[in-house]
Amino acid sequence: MKQWLQGCLLFILMTLCIQPLAAQPGNPEAQIKFQQATRSLSRNENAKALQEFQEALKINPKMAGAWRGLGIALGRMGRWADAAQAQARATALEPRYAPGWVLRGWAEHRSGNHPVAVQWLQQALRLDPKNVEAHNALGVVYLFLNQPHNAEASTRTVLKLDPKNGTAWYNLGLSLDRQGRYAEAITAQAQAQKWEPNNPHPLLAQAVSYLAQNQISQARAVFQRAIALDPWYGQAAGLDDLVRAGFSTTQVARLKKLLERP
Repeated sequence: MKQWLQGCLLFILMTLCIQPLAAQPGNPEAQIKFQQATRSLSRNENAKALQEFQEALKINPKMAGAWRGLGIALGRMGRWADAAQAQARATALEPRYAPGWVLRGWAEHRSGNHPVAVQWLQQALRLDPKNVEAHNALGVVYLFLNQPHNAEASTRTVLKLDPKNGTAWYNLGLSLDRQGRYAEAITAQAQAQKWEPNNPHPLLAQAVSYLAQNQISQARAVFQRAIALDPWYGQAAGLDDLVRAGFSTTQVARLKKLLERP
C-alpha cells in the first residue's frame, strides 16, 4: 500500500528536520551516539535508531535533536502517542526552533489529536511564517477536522511559496471538492499529478470530482490509471484506507461507485 500512506512527503520532512548538532562540551559520547542514530534513521533502521537515540539521551537528556530523532523513530514504528511526548521534550528544550513544532504537531495529528496539532503547527508559523511544511501539515489537519475553507487557505499559502508542491495541490483539490467546486478540484489534481506522477492519490481524488459532475467515463479512466499505479485501490478495503490520506467518508463512498459493474 501503501507507500504513499506510510511515506508521504510530510513524513519525509521529519527526517530532514534532524539537524546535526555541534559537539557539546562534556558529552562527546552522546554526540557520537546521536550521529550513529541519525545514520540509522536515514537507512530506515528505526528500531536501531530508537535504541541509539535513547542511549544518547541517557548521557545527555538535554539534547533536543536526540528527542526529535527519537520521536521520528517512534512515529515510523506507529507509536505516535509516544512520538508526541518525545517531540514535546524537544520543543521544551528548543522552543524557538520552528521545525520542532512542526514535528510535534504532526505527531499529535497522527495520534488523532487534531485540535492540539493545529495549536502546535500555528506556533511553528508564529516563529517562521513562511515554513512550507507547517502550512502543508496544517492543510492536512484541517481536512481531518472537516474545515475545507481553512485547508484551502493553508494550501494556497504553500503554493505561493512553492508552486511545484504536489502535496499542496492534492490537498487543495480535496478541499475544493468538499466545497462543491468540482471543476477547480479537477484542475488542482491535474497539477498534483504533474509534480507527483507516481502517486495514485491525486488520480483517485480527481475521479471523485469527476463523479460529482456525473462525468463517469472520465472518472473511470483516471480510476484505472490509479489502479495501474497501485492495485490495492481496486478493492473496497483499499478505498477505505483513503481516509488516512485526507479523503472524507463521503468522498470515499462516492469513489466506491466505480467498483460497481457499469
